[in-house]
Amino acid sequence: MLFGVQWYYWVILLVAIIIAIFAWAKALKAGKARRERLKNEEENLMDKLIEKTVELALEKGLIEAGHEVFIVTGQKGILKSYREGNVLRMPGLELKKLYGYTLSTPFDFAIKSELEKLNLDIIHVQQEFTVGMFGRLMARTLRVPMVYTYHTMYEDYTHYINKFELESVEKVSKMAVYQMSKYLCNSVSGIIAPSSKTKEKLESYGVVRPIYIIPTGLELDRFKKENIEEKKLDEIRNKYQLDPNKKLITYLGRVANEKSIDMIIDAIAHVKNENCH
Repeated sequence: MLFGVQWYYWVILLVAIIIAIFAWAKALKAGKARRERLKNEEENLMDKLIEKTVELALEKGLIEAGHEVFIVTGQKGILKSYREGNVLRMPGLELKKLYGYTLSTPFDFAIKSELEKLNLDIIHVQQEFTVGMFGRLMARTLRVPMVYTYHTMYEDYTHYINKFELESVEKVSKMAVYQMSKYLCNSVSGIIAPSSKTKEKLESYGVVRPIYIIPTGLELDRFKKENIEEKKLDEIRNKYQLDPNKKLITYLGRVANEKSIDMIIDAIAHVKNENCH
């Protein structure tokens, strides 16, 4: 007996405490994972909204210029492809652990058959993989010019594969990015770069094809003061208990190193003009 209680009672109590600790730790881990998942889902939704807005602006601009536009994209269903008006959707698989992005198949006979009937004049590729690979294949098959928009500065993403920040891995990763970018750009008729910085970087890789600087299009009319609903702004400020007299700067997108959010925060310290927006 120990303190008037049989020893096995203490053993049972100790086991119960250990089980409780493990259950608590598991619950904490599950809660953390859930918060992380929700955060990623919110960030991914913002990225998709931005991406969709840009796509719609591009489509609208081309149509207003008198062109007929067809969009080939992916979907979350892996069983079949289908067409909705001028949008053709290839089979795909949602990558839940990668911000919910969709990995489409790089080829589809049904979509290929549809595109062969459209008598296309030009193919515009917006990404490097899956649908982008299919676009390159179709440009060669149909013997039409291909334009490629270089959206992503991949050399800013090497930290995803260099978790231990090894200099040798960083060097090899960046070299692979240079060679991949050079090949992708020099195999098309022309490249669209969103900024002069991107154009200069591509030229430093050895890209010799024509590069045209066209900033990412946005519908600026939506941001004019007369088109903003003051009531909705007040609702947002009230919801988050924000001072109505203070200016707010909103960032939409993933919280990741390559987004350089710290640069935005540092720049705020240099904003002196009270009329700055």
